[in-house]
Amino acid sequence: MEKLDFILDTDAGADCDDMLAMSYLIYAKRFLKVNIKAVTHALSTGDGVVAIRSFFRCFGEKAPETGHMIKGANLNDNYCKYIVKEFATKKDHKGTECAARVLRKALASSKNKCVICAIGQLTNISALIRSEPDDISPLDGVSLIKEKCAKIVLMAGLFLDNENGEREPEWNVRWDVAAARDVFDFKGVPIATIPWETGVKIYTGKDLESRVKERNPLLVAFERFLNESIKGGRDSWDPVTALYAVEGTKDFLKESAKGHVCVKDNGATYFEEAADGNTVIVTVNSTSENDQAVRDTIAKYIEDCVDKILK
Repeated sequence: MEKLDFILDTDAGADCDDMLAMSYLIYAKRFLKVNIKAVTHALSTGDGVVAIRSFFRCFGEKAPETGHMIKGANLNDNYCKYIVKEFATKKDHKGTECAARVLRKALASSKNKCVICAIGQLTNISALIRSEPDDISPLDGVSLIKEKCAKIVLMAGLFLDNENGEREPEWNVRWDVAAARDVFDFKGVPIATIPWETGVKIYTGKDLESRVKERNPLLVAFERFLNESIKGGRDSWDPVTALYAVEGTKDFLKESAKGHVCVKDNGATYFEEAADGNTVIVTVNSTSENDQAVRDTIAKYIEDCVDKILK
């Protein structure tokens, strides 16, 4: 594949699957010519950026440019503080800029069209869209994205009703509904979203303790988030999103027709096909009879990739 410039926006600390997604991206950097331009943090917690830097360094990689969210959901940090305590160096604690500025720098400096992949609440991506011209670029956020971004890939949305016939808000949307609307309403580049129902029951990180040579931030994230249930792994919303953003559908994912996503006031999401739409929904390419088998195939593919950097 051609070299791919890649930007990740993650709410690391909220769920351990963010760290599995970053592990896959390190694999993609080493084996698939992916250039990780920036990683921004989408939670108002103090240890996220330092944990991200520690993560890359512990896997022998130079940390990409990192940025913090200025204002957004201050959710519980389940593991970043523990990663920082166990692995961070003084260099990991160096100062950082706000996410929107880091995102602008990553886009403006890219020689290739970038893929933006967001696996947390969409506060930072909304801030990028709304950003004004500055010393980084004479272009505002909308124009900069149109010029430098190939597509935006999201882990966002839930497009199934529950057993009561009601639509519940998905986690990443519910914490910043206005930001989710900004992103789903953006018409400048194609958007693909991997909803909750796609990543569920794709279990990665299984038996992680036996697969690592020594303690690392990925193991700490799974230990702290899953506690006694670590052996069974975790649903793979974020790793599947990263996989699709880098490699596309492969044989086990599929894209819907283009359409529009409507975000209701409570964060519930609805999709309607439309000829003028620019958003696709990415789902598992399966039937009801073989659905779990396909999910297991996806999990094995991701785990095989990650195992290559754990050795």
